Amino acid sequence: MRPRHHLVLALNPWGHGETSLGIRLASSLRTGGEGVVFVTTNANAPLVQRAGFRAIVLPRQAYPLLPLYIADCISKMNVGSIILSDHFTTASFLKRTGLDEQTLARFQLPVIAIDTWDSTRGQPIDVQNHGSEAPIDVLPASIIHPVPFLSPRASGAYQSLPDVPPKVARKVRKNVRRSLGISDSSQAVLFCSAAWQQGEHPLRGRWWLADSVPALLGEYLSRIDSAHVVHVGPKTLPMGEKLGPRYHWLPQLPGTDFRALMGSVDLFLSVNISAATIAEAMVAGVPVAVIQNSIPIYKQEDCEEALRGRTLSDTLRQWIHASIPICSFSLWPVGFYKFLVPVMQDNPYTRALELLELFDEEGIEQRIRRLLTDRAAREEHVQRQQVYLDEVRALHDGCEAVRQLCA
Repeated sequence: MRPRHHLVLALNPWGHGETSLGIRLASSLRTGGEGVVFVTTNANAPLVQRAGFRAIVLPRQAYPLLPLYIADCISKMNVGSIILSDHFTTASFLKRTGLDEQTLARFQLPVIAIDTWDSTRGQPIDVQNHGSEAPIDVLPASIIHPVPFLSPRASGAYQSLPDVPPKVARKVRKNVRRSLGISDSSQAVLFCSAAWQQGEHPLRGRWWLADSVPALLGEYLSRIDSAHVVHVGPKTLPMGEKLGPRYHWLPQLPGTDFRALMGSVDLFLSVNISAATIAEAMVAGVPVAVIQNSIPIYKQEDCEEALRGRTLSDTLRQWIHASIPICSFSLWPVGFYKFLVPVMQDNPYTRALELLELFDEEGIEQRIRRLLTDRAAREEHVQRQQVYLDEVRALHDGCEAVRQLCA
């Protein structure tokens, strides 16, 4: 009998985060002796191939032919399941492509969906100026929830920690920092961005806050004299306008180089609460701070009412007036704030983070400064992360989650 393979669909044409989760699950399956093949887009094929998996590339013009690609795979190999990486982006892909929600169920194989954001709750998703969108189609699939991010107590939860070394050697850390021109008396803050965050979205156009939020973060961090920002992303951000030589831009890095960098910094700063890199920082023992915005301001006349009772510097007040419209967000620059509030409620993930509000400039400066310069504060924070990681490691792995659903 031919060995069993699992067909992983990684169909998000813009971002790598969901594909990374699919690769982590595929790696768990491979370790457990299962075969894995990906059907993916041009954008994500290199990521899949670098992880050592076969990638069947679905060209953009062939998106509507996805069922034929799947049927061809089934005819040539013993396919045990179809795995979606992830539910939300797959449902969106099918809808955009004109394929109905029963497309995958017709193959009469187990369909297993990684649900990164618990999107099958049916709650509308808030996206920038589009307000509350209609809930996405719920696909007929068995749902599994990757942890970190979702709660370890969620139904279908499985351990999805990255396979990275917990510490880098002191010599490596010293060399990395020296290559960036960061002295032993300075602190390094790592910030990452992806192409979909910095550029124009092909469906939505330019994101409102693509440039303005990084510029404000640069202003905040410039007030900490010893802080340097290392930015990894497709192109530079306006952070450097205030930070000057303390802003260091790097293009996207191979996995080994990125892990060495992560283990060499003093803080990981994110404006995406679901970023896969947050888990990498936790495993590496690097404190994590996440900035979100809970206060949308769409018109100038709404500004005073929205910020009533808050003490704002002239700099922040000017930034707000210049940046309106401003959406609330947990995923910069997209939004998702209201959508993710229930996901974060009573979720131990939030206790492992330093969760900060965009307009709390004094709180951001004080808490980041403490994590960078106060050894006791750093140790307490890393200990909270370790408690959370221990809870995650107690879950069964992705291979076991898939096997149970294929039994």
